Amino acid sequence: MVLAIVQDKYLHKLVDALLDRDIVVTRLSSSGGFWNSGSTTLVIGIKPERMGILKEALAQCLDSGEDEAHNHVFVVPLERGMRF
Repeated sequence: MVLAIVQDKYLHKLVDALLDRDIVVTRLSSSGGFWNSGSTTLVIGIKPERMGILKEALAQCLDSGEDEAHNHVFVVPLERGMRF
């Protein structure tokens, strides 16, 4: 599982890119702010063997310039996941 905190200006482009690659993503609404600016947390369900595809989408959609420090991605290893 991956948690990605991204600036809102990248949100739609990133979500579209993930869905185009058949990567499951859930958008979490929150108040406040990681940097007191518009950001959204995405919960991404992905198998370890597809991480390269995810990294490609993140690199394509998130600006690596001055905003790089404002987008954070956390990989959370899971022993088991379940769908209901």
